Amino acid sequence: MKFSIITPCYQAERYIEDCVESVLAQREEGVELDYRVLDGGSEDKTLQRLSVYGDQIDSVISEPDQGPADAINKGFMLATGDIVAWLNADDTYAPGMLKRVEETFLANPQASFVFGHCPIVDEQGDEIRKFITRFKECFFPFSSRFMFQCINYISQPACFFRRSAVESAGPLRLDLKAAWDYDFLLRMWRQGKGVLVKIPLARGID
Repeated sequence: MKFSIITPCYQAERYIEDCVESVLAQREEGVELDYRVLDGGSEDKTLQRLSVYGDQIDSVISEPDQGPADAINKGFMLATGDIVAWLNADDTYAPGMLKRVEETFLANPQASFVFGHCPIVDEQGDEIRKFITRFKECFFPFSSRFMFQCINYISQPACFFRRSAVESAGPLRLDLKAAWDYDFLLRMWRQGKGVLVKIPLARGID
């Protein structure tokens, strides 16, 4: 099973190295990885910091876009993996977690996507908003499209999608300015169920 991970970014010099290294480290567990960075035309040192990774990143594309949803859609079109996901430049993956995600997909062929825990951290890496995170996690055992439609409890950095389901669901909507990821997840529920991995998969910066 192959993963395609997409990182949309813009003016991300402060965070991009931690993000990229957390993705590339997943290969140490034997995960087959296709990694692509879609940059919106950064004018800071983002591209300079990306250049040190050479061919460890399958492609770095820097051009003006219509925002992260547009960049992610471009990444989806380039993806060669069976499983696709996007990780924003200020988020990171937990060590070794893609192997667990792979095992979960293999054990649940009917799943359109897999999700897990995602602590929210500050710029120093300390967890914050713990109450809100724990509140959302209370809904994990009851996961369904109806439940998700009522309570937006799934964290996007910890979501992974079958590419075949993404192709059926359609691209991220560019006309939505704040809820395009929520809309996309609602459409993914229609392609098959979401399956929980009971470990932290990612860390998101607030």
